[in-house]
Amino acid sequence: MFDTWYTSKAMLTTLNNYGYPYVCMIKNNRKVMYNNRIKLDVKTISLLFNKKQFRYYSGTGFYIKAIEVTIPGIGKVKLAIVKNGYNATIQNTKFIITNILDTPAQEIVKKYLNRIFIFYFSANTTDKKR
Repeated sequence: MFDTWYTSKAMLTTLNNYGYPYVCMIKNNRKVMYNNRIKLDVKTISLLFNKKQFRYYSGTGFYIKAIEVTIPGIGKVKLAIVKNGYNATIQNTKFIITNILDTPAQEIVKKYLNRIFIFYFSANTTDKKR
């Protein structure tokens, strides 16, 4: 689980090659293929859905729409379009992907939100080994 600055084609390819699952945020200009269309950025894809097509998940506090897309050179991923409010603007919309295709929308977001605990645990474990 990591943020947008780690999400590169090389990183995702490496994780896929080793069979590691990932949940990460991507930038809104990331090009993907949806419904076998030409490459579109995820921001444009999010505009294909009206706000009634997003579901509110009280466990996360967000409105979420999850779809399968293909990232060229990477493969199929599940994209969670996450809005912070029913009338959220594109600036209040985040895009999270995972290669765990059967993960429900709210679980993708929960896994991503828990990333800070993994970083914290990892940092503390590393420090204690020194």
